[in-house]
Amino acid sequence: MKNVLIVIVCNLILACNTPVPKDNSDKKDTQKQANKMQSLPVTIEELTKRCLEESVKEYGQPLQTESFILDDALPESRIELNNYFTVKERRSESITIKEVIWEKDQETNIRVWYREVDNKWSVVHAVEWTKGAEF
Repeated sequence: MKNVLIVIVCNLILACNTPVPKDNSDKKDTQKQANKMQSLPVTIEELTKRCLEESVKEYGQPLQTESFILDDALPESRIELNNYFTVKERRSESITIKEVIWEKDQETNIRVWYREVDNKWSVVHAVEWTKGAEF
């Protein structure tokens, strides 16, 4: 019985001497950034005013980013790009487009197409769409 009591006391002493981890400033910075992103709603109007780099700085990383060469064989989800480029431009297959998807809210995403102009990814066009919608 005496041995059991000694073991219990030793465990209590060891538990009391275990150092508590210090606050990690990286965690605080991450939390601040998350709070900032939550307080700034993403809107199509604001995204179309900014280049890609400014939007990422303002709203954080988008849900998805994809680059592709513009051509004449656009899927239905990208068909609106036909309104912004001539047939000649599309057939030249020389224009790189970045398609970036931002989450507006729990039900809506915003798809923004960017084209590189003067070393900046500038907005070509943007659309809102309901999550889960099929094109």
